[in-house]
Amino acid sequence: MLKTRSGSAALSVNGLRPQANNYILDGIDNNDGLVNTILFFPSVDATQEFKVNTSVAPAEYGRAGGAIVVTSLNQGTNQFHGAVFEFYRDKNFDSNPNYRFNGAPASEPGGFIRNQPGFAVGGPYAGSTTLGAQAGWIFDPTTCDPKGVNLPAQFSYNGAPNVIPTARLNPAAVNYLNAYPTPTRTDRYLDNYLDNQSEANKYNTFDGRIDWIPSSKDLLFFRYSYDNSVNTKTSEFTNLPAGGGTGINPTHARGYDLGYTHQFSPTIVNEAHIGYNRDNYGYTPPMYGSYVSKDLGIVNANINMETTGGVARNGIDTGLDTPFDFPVYFTLCDVLIDGKPMTDLAKVLRQDSLYPHPERLIPFIGNHDTARFFTEAKDSVPRLKLALGLVLTLRGTPQIYSGDEIGMPGGKDPDNRRDFPGGFAGDPRSAFTSADRTTAEEDLFSWTSGLLRLRSAHTALQTGLEQNLFADQDVFAFTRSPDATGCAADHSREQFLIVVNKAAKSKVIELPLEETALAGCVQFRAMQPTAAPSPTADGGKLRVEQPAESMTVYVVR
Repeated sequence: MLKTRSGSAALSVNGLRPQANNYILDGIDNNDGLVNTILFFPSVDATQEFKVNTSVAPAEYGRAGGAIVVTSLNQGTNQFHGAVFEFYRDKNFDSNPNYRFNGAPASEPGGFIRNQPGFAVGGPYAGSTTLGAQAGWIFDPTTCDPKGVNLPAQFSYNGAPNVIPTARLNPAAVNYLNAYPTPTRTDRYLDNYLDNQSEANKYNTFDGRIDWIPSSKDLLFFRYSYDNSVNTKTSEFTNLPAGGGTGINPTHARGYDLGYTHQFSPTIVNEAHIGYNRDNYGYTPPMYGSYVSKDLGIVNANINMETTGGVARNGIDTGLDTPFDFPVYFTLCDVLIDGKPMTDLAKVLRQDSLYPHPERLIPFIGNHDTARFFTEAKDSVPRLKLALGLVLTLRGTPQIYSGDEIGMPGGKDPDNRRDFPGGFAGDPRSAFTSADRTTAEEDLFSWTSGLLRLRSAHTALQTGLEQNLFADQDVFAFTRSPDATGCAADHSREQFLIVVNKAAKSKVIELPLEETALAGCVQFRAMQPTAAPSPTADGGKLRVEQPAESMTVYVVR
């Protein structure tokens, strides 16, 4: 901060002007209305604490692309206390009596003098204790007076003051604090913990280059660079992941460079390059595989193996009961319309672990804000049937936009809001009846209604767990089952296998049986309205042949 004798200030943070800062004094705006910089400069001795935040502005402050400077003045007490001070500056106290600027000869500094005397005092107000704070008290926040008339009560436990009752302590917080190591240097309060970390850097790199000179005027070369290095660093603490750069940090990089130089004349030379670099950086946190947070009592932190090793992990909790599943919607459009691989769908479904309740998501392929899927898919009935089939068999609560069940066309809003054919006087036909539906509409309606009946009749398709078994460019296979333990020994419990093939030809895949939801299953029967050859099991694998552009739902026992 640059502060002049007039009391102005210039604090530049994040490359922004001082006007981008936000000054707060005791919870109140402390910015002047002229140039939007600090208004009041509290005395140092009157300041209890201050904090400077240079990161993204928290919600409770906002309005700052630069710094948030929060200052609090000293609170009152029931005893008088104070301080007298004088800040004095004079040239005689300067460390260097001479100044040199831009090579100028030594010159004596000017007569700069600053003398700032002052005092700070605090204490109780006569006849009242409302302005003072009981020294050394730990208040119980649940006893605060909303009107501010009475002081909150002091914490006490078994007659001991300032002790928080055990029942009021959060077990996870207590476990977390106890997991921190004790000081290794008991003769000090600061820098009292020493730790010996182990760090290993393994470098596996090389560069290769081939040059070719076909003539005195031409030079070509190709260069390949390779990096497959890994840095491993142990945690600073024994029981908690801690320390910057700890864990396993692999680096996989590849670089390609093709160059050509041609001399047209002694004064004209052309040089051309084609290059491509690919760098991948991985990270495995320390203590990966250990459910650190779960063992401490922090719920919903280590929700799967990928989230182990860390102390905290925040999932996507919108606070809504049933959020629309836009990630799956966009991915369905990508894989069924734009030719992206089905592995993209498997990837986005793996992110279900981020949601507290993925079963409450709403998969869909259209709504009033999107173009009709049928139109986007160039009026392809098979692609629309695959999209509807996935929406009706994936986890969550499916939504069908009115008209998609018969393949209504429509572009972007408002063209996607066309009236449903029928239901009004004077309509030339009614798609509510089978007799008035076209062949394509009847095919889509039968497909959709058949899957809806199947879903409504089987709990596993409504609320069962989803396990993804296979995905490649064209095929995606997954199960819906009551749990992941496999089929019952007496084959009394049913679950479902769903296989989708978007390719223009039949595909054969092999699915694992052991240690999946298909473990112990021996019966696989295709359900209506889908049909396909019966799968065959052999050697712990299930061989499935899926016809072109089709989806089959198998009931499995």
